Amino acid sequence: MLDRYAELLENRLSLRFMARLSFTDQMRAQREYNLVKSIQRKLGKGQLILRVCDKSGGLHLSTKSDYE
Repeated sequence: MLDRYAELLENRLSLRFMARLSFTDQMRAQREYNLVKSIQRKLGKGQLILRVCDKSGGLHLSTKSDYE
């Protein structure tokens, strides 16, 4: 009985969370991925650090030397 329950649970989870994305969602995910990678490359080239501010949740951009 436990094996059957595990099998049913696995099937339901795979149907719910492993379903294919729509074409528009795939394109949006690809654009956002490319944007994040681009930002990471630019931060690395410029010796910059991007951090989340403590209280406001905003972003803070600074050089590595400021943190040292």
